[in-house]
Amino acid sequence: MGGWFRKILPAALVVVVLGLAMLAGGYWHLTRWADQPMAANQTASHTAVFATGDTLVSLATELQRHGFLEGTQRLLLLGRLSGLDTQLQAGEYDIDGQLTPRELLTKLSRGDVVTYEFRIEEGGTVAQMLKRLAQHEALTHVLQARDAVSLHKELGLASAFAEGMFFPDTYQYRRGDTDRALLWRAHEAMLQLLEQTWQGRGTDLYIHSMDEMVILASIIEKESGLAADQGIISQVFHNRLAKRMLLQTDPTVIYALGETFDGNLTRASLRVDSPFNTYRYRGLPPTPIAAPSAAALQAAVHPTPGDYYYFVARGDGSSQFSRTLAEHNRAVRKYQLGQDG
Repeated sequence: MGGWFRKILPAALVVVVLGLAMLAGGYWHLTRWADQPMAANQTASHTAVFATGDTLVSLATELQRHGFLEGTQRLLLLGRLSGLDTQLQAGEYDIDGQLTPRELLTKLSRGDVVTYEFRIEEGGTVAQMLKRLAQHEALTHVLQARDAVSLHKELGLASAFAEGMFFPDTYQYRRGDTDRALLWRAHEAMLQLLEQTWQGRGTDLYIHSMDEMVILASIIEKESGLAADQGIISQVFHNRLAKRMLLQTDPTVIYALGETFDGNLTRASLRVDSPFNTYRYRGLPPTPIAAPSAAALQAAVHPTPGDYYYFVARGDGSSQFSRTLAEHNRAVRKYQLGQDG
């Protein structure tokens, strides 16, 4: 028995050594492959959607089908040895040929998914925002609303209105995120900004609530082509509110006309019977008319001191301000009608 064992021992050792050498060689080749681009000659990228419940097998098969892998086994083995095959996060991933297998697994384990952007514009309305939102196919669309009134009801907002209550900014989202969730983020950002702005308001104002601040700021936003003019425009409106003068601001009339507005504001337009028509009704309109920027909100609660009551667009984005109606009429003739006298 002992002699037989001594005879086979060298052969067994050789087998073990060869086996270990093969394992070491295989591991070396695997790690070398893991740090080489998957498809260096592949110029096009591929968008892969890794859904909840998917496995590395399905992803590897998809990448093989699109020419990023010659086979699936090495990626599956690398995933198992690294432990990353159990840490992959669902999402949409942008994959290009320069990505190494190890970088691919790291990307999926970190959740470095494709992100998209949606911009809420300063001076835009809820109807315009919803129309553009519907064009983002990566979002999951659950909202049915098409205007400010229906959106207010559908979201169940605690604020008095929806118009003007979504902070203008660029919002990132992932495929599958809902339009409702995106708008809630914008709404909460606006609520926070409004609270901060109202708490830091100036004195001697002729607006008396956060709601009125948003309404006035939305008008300032639409009336100002130049940021530097916003404080003086706010001054004009505060002075008019103090004197109970009609605000007589064109953007509120345009908002009242809605989709019927053809770009030409006529005398008939100024007679439209709407609470938004500030040529007929005193005070602020019932809701904002657009999304105000942070700068417009600041202007609403920090008007530039002065005694201007009128302004007219110069045509270059700036405004000409006047203290009296006579001065204003001269400015209108000069900048609107092109008359020097």
